[in-house]
Amino acid sequence: RFVSRERFREAREAGFTHLMHHAGSIERMRQCLDMAHAEGIMLSARVPIMHSEPEKAAYALMDHPALSSYHIEDEPPAQKFAKLGEIVRRIRAVDPHHPCYINLLADTSDPIRYLGVADYQIYLDRALKEMSLPLLSADFYPCILKDSKIPQPFYDVDGKTVLKETWFKQLEILSA
Repeated sequence: RFVSRERFREAREAGFTHLMHHAGSIERMRQCLDMAHAEGIMLSARVPIMHSEPEKAAYALMDHPALSSYHIEDEPPAQKFAKLGEIVRRIRAVDPHHPCYINLLADTSDPIRYLGVADYQIYLDRALKEMSLPLLSADFYPCILKDSKIPQPFYDVDGKTVLKETWFKQLEILSA
């Protein structure tokens, strides 16, 4: 309902060239790819069928000129890596030209609960080994209100926002 050529045109006029997009079906994704292409935008596509029938999704989308990548998952725990790795391998077998994208979790103070493993290095090592991703991506909101544990990624409140102590550790781990 909110996706239209006008919205893609606005994104292009704002300087965007690539966007991530989720659609409920292959047919709707192809419509969105058509609109994006008409406005000079490339999409990282995500549709529910990628998890159940990845080959079908790849065959249906791989020829579209606006497809930049397949967006498989956002912030998975380590327990999902084997299954996601299989999805990536199955898509690559059909379409080796478009990368698969999985955005990883950030380092956390409670790794067992969020990552599913004892520490962030184990999480990253398993992600790289089990999913064979062509690019490494992980969210991390580095700003936090003083005396709070609540991330504040988008705004400062009366100069009370500080940088999380773990920000540089996160960068070091990811860059290594």
